[in-house]
Amino acid sequence: MRKISLSRPVFVMLAIVGLSFGQAQAQCYGASQSVNELGIRLVSVTNAASDGGIYIGEKTAHVGVLNGIHYKRYGNVGAFRTSLGLTRYDHNARRGCPDCLRIEGKVSSVKVRVGYEWFAMLGALEPFAGIDVVGSYGTYTGEQFTTSSANYRETTDNRIRRGMGIAPVAGLRLWLGYSISVSAETSLEAMFYGHSTRISQISPEATTTTRANNYFQSDWMPLNWLSLNVMF
Repeated sequence: MRKISLSRPVFVMLAIVGLSFGQAQAQCYGASQSVNELGIRLVSVTNAASDGGIYIGEKTAHVGVLNGIHYKRYGNVGAFRTSLGLTRYDHNARRGCPDCLRIEGKVSSVKVRVGYEWFAMLGALEPFAGIDVVGSYGTYTGEQFTTSSANYRETTDNRIRRGMGIAPVAGLRLWLGYSISVSAETSLEAMFYGHSTRISQISPEATTTTRANNYFQSDWMPLNWLSLNVMF
């Protein structure tokens, strides 16, 4: 019976994979005109507890899905990078039951990043590190009311938070083929925020309180970006 050798098919397969990765590397090093990258943020795990200007403790590890895009322009050793990330979630809570104070709110925020990254090619893997300038804008709109008709209270809570800062990043890209890759990165944000609050009591009597303050805050984003990317 003829002996079947597996060495040749394995060698051919490895050669094809290596050629694919080599072509992708050539793109990054300027050997072709394909030096642009677009990516879709598939998943993120970020500290969004204060994104709307109000602290919501259970959102220190907020999971977002399909919530951003990025663009990169590659040179020989690095890439100009810019991205747009969105965060949105509802906040519902009850306190002080049985005469419960019910809270219903919505948080929305957007972050724009512009920066530069440096990379190293290690076959199919591409570790990278860089720094971004970050601009942030977030809002919280909420309502608080009691469920007891005997002691009914109702207030509205509106907050705005604007911020500017810097964020070092570190990540890893895995090439899947000629121009397709997935990448993940973590980030540490150091931000200066301006925060304004307007709380209006509707019942039992109408009053309005406003305040504003500025502060510095740093937050670690464990998985700031997990994306699917295409080069062209």
